[in-house]
Amino acid sequence: MRIFVLFFCLLTVFSCRSDRRLVSFFMYYPNIRLNIPSGLSGILPRVYSLDLVPSNIKNFLPAGLDTALITRIEPVSARLVTLDESISFYWLRELSIRICQDKSLTCQTAEEVFYQNELALRRPALEIDLFPTLINARKHLVKNSFKLEVWFYLQDITPREIPARLEMEFAAYQ
Repeated sequence: MRIFVLFFCLLTVFSCRSDRRLVSFFMYYPNIRLNIPSGLSGILPRVYSLDLVPSNIKNFLPAGLDTALITRIEPVSARLVTLDESISFYWLRELSIRICQDKSLTCQTAEEVFYQNELALRRPALEIDLFPTLINARKHLVKNSFKLEVWFYLQDITPREIPARLEMEFAAYQ
């Protein structure tokens, strides 16, 4: 029994050593503008797609650091804000943010970086905080540009065109 406990303690100590990574830098995308069209119905998810979103990786890199030394880029936080304060997000049931390679037909579900579900159970708001996923987005964010998709799962019809802003933050690790 003591051997089992000792083995378990050693396994725990050595497995947690990889969690001591330090953040090399943060990547902010504070002002991605969206215009959500009016009259969208809730039968199928609606996709708002942006090609050639600049990653600005060269601006985020500290002096002397190369992209080859970056091992992970993880999502940290995101928020969707309506710019028309007279309309809240009452018509939204779920939200998914995905990034993939430029000029792809569509981003896959496995490329989701942020999400929010069960919005129908919450009070309608003018901004939505999103949860980060556990994806390593390095392969898309170390390139010059990427494709961004915002998937809207609706519970009601959008009342009119709604201007919105998406803010995202990622952390890069060596």
